[in-house]
Amino acid sequence: MQYLQNAHGKDLEKLSNYADKIGLAFQIKDDILSEEGDEKITGKPVGNDKELQKCTYVSQYGLQDAKQILEQITKEAIKEIEDYGEKAEFLKELALYIQNRNK
Repeated sequence: MQYLQNAHGKDLEKLSNYADKIGLAFQIKDDILSEEGDEKITGKPVGNDKELQKCTYVSQYGLQDAKQILEQITKEAIKEIEDYGEKAEFLKELALYIQNRNK
């Protein structure tokens, strides 16, 4: 992504917003996988966050709402970069991968 070295102003803001949103999406998905993932795939015990009474998106909003928040955050991340068209295809695919990952 050599063209990022010349990014400034609005471009940096959009890319920064995208990065914030996919980081949040990653955490939400992690919380969801801790609740309903496959231990053999994730390599982590399912239900561990609940057992340890960790504050997670699932514990705060419930599993279904956490999934809806994840979907919304992913859409917002993709919207941040849609003006870049094909140049941002990798970033779009990355956001979708994070949303749909199983480990």
